[in-house]
Amino acid sequence: MRVYDVKAKHMAATITAHTSEVLGVSLNCSDSLVASSSLDGAIYVHGLGDDYAMKQKFTLNGYKCANVQFSYLKEF
Repeated sequence: MRVYDVKAKHMAATITAHTSEVLGVSLNCSDSLVASSSLDGAIYVHGLGDDYAMKQKFTLNGYKCANVQFSYLKEF
């Protein structure tokens, strides 16, 4: 997955955690977390820093789902 800085018009980061096609992506309400799901059966949650540095927060394995979504809570 690629993360783009639209204002600066460049690719800011790449997430290479998945080993299969990504099916769903979601940002939390503060744009500080990115969740993704794929055909490999994993859901990854990454932290998105001000400098677009991506830190993997945690992984859920064995969940083949087409979509991921955050709740509207301020904190995860």
